[in-house]
Amino acid sequence: MFYALNSENQMIHASSADLSQKYYCPVCHQLVKLRTGKSNSKHFAHEQVSFSKQHHETNIHQAGKKLLMKWGSEMGYAVQSEIYFKKIKRRADVIFKLPRFQVAVEYQCSPISPTELTKRSQAYFQAGLRYIWFVGKRYCLHERISQQNAQFFRYHPNIGFYFIYLNTEMQRLELYYQIQQAAFLRSKYRIKFLANLKELIQFIRHAKENYLSRISVKMRLCQIRNLNRAEAYSAGMTRMLQIRCYLNHLEFHQEVLQSLSPVFDYPIYRYSKAYFQIATQLNIDDKKLLYQMPFINYHNFI
Repeated sequence: MFYALNSENQMIHASSADLSQKYYCPVCHQLVKLRTGKSNSKHFAHEQVSFSKQHHETNIHQAGKKLLMKWGSEMGYAVQSEIYFKKIKRRADVIFKLPRFQVAVEYQCSPISPTELTKRSQAYFQAGLRYIWFVGKRYCLHERISQQNAQFFRYHPNIGFYFIYLNTEMQRLELYYQIQQAAFLRSKYRIKFLANLKELIQFIRHAKENYLSRISVKMRLCQIRNLNRAEAYSAGMTRMLQIRCYLNHLEFHQEVLQSLSPVFDYPIYRYSKAYFQIATQLNIDDKKLLYQMPFINYHNFI
């Protein structure tokens, strides 16, 4: 193909493309390579080894957009797909047109960085659009929270921290909510299956399930066992905090025990709230111990 999107979401012809820049397929939004050769003119191409996977993801993305448009229409919204906003040089997956405002609806299946997620969201805001992100399967939450899924977390007073997975195979929404974390334990969350957007809105509007779960005696013992293992293994952030505690005449084990909360914590910490508090005490740059979360104001939860 001869056209691809650059990092600014601008359509670029291969003849004017720069080898040092990154470009993306305008259909599936996957990374493409600029190819040059003696027999062929400059063009963009997918990686052949992953084309079948990309094709599968493209089909899922298209199916997701159709579902969102169907649900939006059922709610009485005027809906459009792949609308390009010249002012911000962005193309939204789906647009819901309501009487007083418009909503940009994004279905994110391919990889995206927190920086790009923030940039796109801010662009919609600057254009006077509200926006909502649904995620694909790669962003689903399992035993551990990661930067990949944490960047999509939002907060609502009725359901706590949450994000929304659009399951095209089952043709439903899966709301991950009441997401919480605790030092040296698996993350905790609930899942609600919803048939469409209307059910999602009604559930969030009427739910009253926002509380931090208590740490049981059994959980506390598990935390201590896992802390002991982390100390024995002594790697990464644990190792760094051990050394800094030693240099500041502090006992790492006791500092962690004193920092353990009686309840689960908000899911904003890359390691744990205990590590964050110790790092703050030692004047370590604590921003590195927080997930990058474009839709969360940390000051409301620390």
